[in-house]
Amino acid sequence: MSENSELTGIVLAVKIKVLHIVTRLGPGGVTETLRALSKYVNKGAFEFFFVSGLENDLKLDKSKKAIAGGMNLKIIPGLKRNINPWSDLLSLISLYLFIKKGNFDIVHTHTSKAGFLGRIAARLAKVPVTIHQPHGHVFKGMFDFFTTRLFIFLEKTAALITDKIITVTRLGKEEHIRYGIASPDKFIVIPSGIDLERFLKVEVDIKKGRRDLGIENEYPIVGTVAHLVKRKGYLYLLKAISQVKKIHSKIKVLIVGEGALRPHLEKQVKKMGLERNFLFLGEREDVEVIYPLLDLFVLSSVNEGMGRVLIEAMASGRPVAAARIMGIPELVIDGLTGRLASPKDSDALAEAIIDLLGDKEKLSKMGLAAKKKVEASSQFDDKVMVKRIESLYQELTKSIF
Repeated sequence: MSENSELTGIVLAVKIKVLHIVTRLGPGGVTETLRALSKYVNKGAFEFFFVSGLENDLKLDKSKKAIAGGMNLKIIPGLKRNINPWSDLLSLISLYLFIKKGNFDIVHTHTSKAGFLGRIAARLAKVPVTIHQPHGHVFKGMFDFFTTRLFIFLEKTAALITDKIITVTRLGKEEHIRYGIASPDKFIVIPSGIDLERFLKVEVDIKKGRRDLGIENEYPIVGTVAHLVKRKGYLYLLKAISQVKKIHSKIKVLIVGEGALRPHLEKQVKKMGLERNFLFLGEREDVEVIYPLLDLFVLSSVNEGMGRVLIEAMASGRPVAAARIMGIPELVIDGLTGRLASPKDSDALAEAIIDLLGDKEKLSKMGLAAKKKVEASSQFDDKVMVKRIESLYQELTKSIF
């Protein structure tokens, strides 16, 4: 706890000190969630600190940008996603020393590696409250059988020293319970929020946007926004588009994002004869002007906690074709706001895309329904997300103050 007193009478303002620990600040939803927490937290009631490792590809690391944006961030370089016993031990010691010195009321961990090491360090440092937020999970589509079983064991172990676990979807909570991670009362669902206003209110000259990308008006456009990594299922998307092209030969696919997989994807696109159909736009800070250019947003992930890009696309009035995994069916209502396909099933994804692109009236109705769904629920707003997390902090620290 930190205290501020004024000389005019005895006025004691007690702030709740919270440390957020994450493995890395790279492209993706976790970084955006932490930025929102840093930006919108009630600074009169809370004092936030952040610890992060570094992204393996430093070109994609957002640490410097986060610090420039006002995030109170400490870097522990050895805190990396890959398992390395020596580096992990040093990171654990660094975390423990930092937590012990900081006298925090809450340690809030994010993602698996930071979640495990951070919770152990918090326990050793006798932090009163520990919260974990996985943002997804590593139980499916990430690792081989034995590595997956190891992660499940580690998550069960760490849950024993955790006061609350935040999942971003109801289905995510149910899956954690089904895997025996912890009892139901230990979980709370708080969806990831976005800057809704940014996507709901943007005005885009679609004809000009298409022209700037060199795309003729009659060509159908689908697109995706995601880190270029294996778990996003891009190879299934490529295979699906190769089938869609048989029906819609002029289809254009916008790929927004960067990552280690890009050279391989570009090579595969050329190998499959799709180079005229794909546009790799790289990482964009103005994705709100990209979504309106699309006829359909596609997400082919094989592992996805919630898929905040789905909220962005839907807020932009775009229907979605996505894999039926984890929390996605809570956002994309099959037949109403888009189409769902079986994960890792290129044929099913292609069928969904062909079906939607073949019916412009259906596309329009689904896009409108998608926007209405997002508009109707305040839970998708990042400011609401922050308020809900603040309420959880206050509830869990009642006994401290």
